[in-house]
Amino acid sequence: MQGSVLHLREREGLELEDICNLLQVSLSNVRVLLHRARLKVFATLEHFEETGQC
Repeated sequence: MQGSVLHLREREGLELEDICNLLQVSLSNVRVLLHRARLKVFATLEHFEETGQC
């Protein structure tokens, strides 16, 4: 679900409230999912920069 929230927010440009309605989850849950998804992306990028591996 984290990936879906990240995609809808960053790629599709949807507002958080629209994501809530689309995925039928609370606003606080959407915020947590988005935060965790971004942390994973940043960790993956940092790992790639350090090792050259995904």
